Amino acid sequence: MGGVALGVAGCILAISLFRGGVLATRAFYSPAAQADLPFTTMDDRTAVIRALGEPAEDHWLVNAGAQYEALAYPQHRLYVILTGQDRENVRYAGAMDWNWRPVHGPGYHLLRRLPKF
Repeated sequence: MGGVALGVAGCILAISLFRGGVLATRAFYSPAAQADLPFTTMDDRTAVIRALGEPAEDHWLVNAGAQYEALAYPQHRLYVILTGQDRENVRYAGAMDWNWRPVHGPGYHLLRRLPKF
């Protein structure tokens, strides 16, 4: 009888350790941020500024022959990313949140690989 009680107590201890105790696997999920922006790949820098106003900052990156421009909008906590072959012909590629995660745009896979600049 004592062996059964000891076995049950051991099972309860093991379950408590793995489900909510010291050895528990805890996963935390945060919702993916999304932005509802009116831009498409046909929109250029002028269209973005017309819709959102002048950016607080803008930065350029040349990567593998493509030009990237990041327009910073701290009031929206967004970076709007434009891309093109040269600086005069950049078009909307998407938007990143303030933590540099893609939140909008047709270039989602491109944006995921884009280093912060």
